[in-house]
Amino acid sequence: VASYFVIFKKKPNSTINIILLVAGGAFVLYQSGLLDFFLAKVDNDSRSGVVENFKADMDVVSWIFGRGAMGTYYDPGAIFEEIGGNRSEIETGYLNMILKGGIIYLVLYVLVLWKAFYKGYFKTNNDFTKAFACMCLISCVELIPYGIQMVNFKYIALWMGIGLCLNKNIRQMTNSEVRQLFGV
Repeated sequence: VASYFVIFKKKPNSTINIILLVAGGAFVLYQSGLLDFFLAKVDNDSRSGVVENFKADMDVVSWIFGRGAMGTYYDPGAIFEEIGGNRSEIETGYLNMILKGGIIYLVLYVLVLWKAFYKGYFKTNNDFTKAFACMCLISCVELIPYGIQMVNFKYIALWMGIGLCLNKNIRQMTNSEVRQLFGV
């Protein structure tokens, strides 16, 4: 990849250069055998059993309040002998939030994201808060396929964005006022 940028430094947006990069990447995938590996995994359903086991192990109180930050559920298909088949997370974001804090935690989180999205996208005068509002919407939608909450740069930026979207003073600024405020 680095050699690509050195060779095609003069015309980085050329369609031919992009085609060459994609073709080179596909060739590398094919030669390394990774392409066959990925194609074999396309139709493989390895998650449905995990979700079924999660649902079977949860009781009414666990669904409402969760099992806490260190909460686990029993999965007989788990291959972790040292923890006796107990899993501490499930790969689906909204189910992981239910495991840790229950439906109450999930609903509060989604409500905060939706309120930040609504105010940051529809009740603003600048593109800065609209960008963070879109990030809130994406974070809400990605809870379905994955979206596990973890402390990283994205999560910190998301909560900073929520604060900016909910701040009336920032939302009332124009694009030029935002650029002046941040020195851009």
